[in-house]
Amino acid sequence: MRILYVGGENFAKPGNGAGMADAELCRALVRRGHEVEVVAINGPATAEGIEVRRMRLAEAHRHFQTAAPCVTIAGGQTAAALRGRPRWITDHGDAAGLFGLPWVSGVVACCEERATLARSAGVPVVVVHPIEPDVATSPPGPFVVVPGASVAKGADVAAEVARRLPDVPFLVVRTYGGVVDSLRALPNVTLADPMPPADLLAKMAVCLFPSRRENWPVAPRLAALHGRPVVARRLPGIVASTGEGAVYPETDSPAEWARAVRVALDRGAAFGAVPTIDREAEIVALEAAISGATAEAVA
Repeated sequence: MRILYVGGENFAKPGNGAGMADAELCRALVRRGHEVEVVAINGPATAEGIEVRRMRLAEAHRHFQTAAPCVTIAGGQTAAALRGRPRWITDHGDAAGLFGLPWVSGVVACCEERATLARSAGVPVVVVHPIEPDVATSPPGPFVVVPGASVAKGADVAAEVARRLPDVPFLVVRTYGGVVDSLRALPNVTLADPMPPADLLAKMAVCLFPSRRENWPVAPRLAALHGRPVVARRLPGIVASTGEGAVYPETDSPAEWARAVRVALDRGAAFGAVPTIDREAEIVALEAAISGATAEAVA
């Protein structure tokens, strides 16, 4: 099957969950023998294991007009910028406004919660949970790693935890939404730019994930899969993705979170089993859905 995937500037970008998830989906389709052409509008020129064509928006419009017939998939916001030319959209929590539009043939949803929203709009849906990167297991590193430095990612809670554990080094990764000011003054906190998952795991002893808004986060799931204890907020998406691999403080009390981190450091291993995902079945279902639609010229 010939598939044209169009992403944006965050395609395959470390630290951007949606961009990394769509890159892993493209890799999975390539491994199954499909011809996948990836266009990244103002995005990266390369991504490991995928050939990427970097284009500006106007150039992408022209490319759609001349491309051979194929199935078209795009990240939700990128699809909107292309004025409806892609027919399938991936949704990681930012595409609900597109579900009811007449040109949307279907939605690749990141979790059941997002799939329910799409179904309520009468759109065909396939659930493909974000695929965690395939990285080699490494020994634990020295840091309590916080994936996100903004209030939305719970970095204000992380700052208070770090204040209560002055002997513990914290590594806070900038993702989006700015940096909580109180992090900058703490001597045991290092701020870092996004990095490849393997590098982050090599630095990680514990994953601290007090994020306030998640659909299906990869960071805590990947940490638990690689034996790192996770301390996370009890959100439905986090519990669904990480399961017993994490412990979930019941309040925002910094003291409670600090105690949980100390227990995690003393434990030095994942707390329990991580939910299993039948990746092959999900990809097969996606193949059936998109091949069932008529492969269309993109113009």
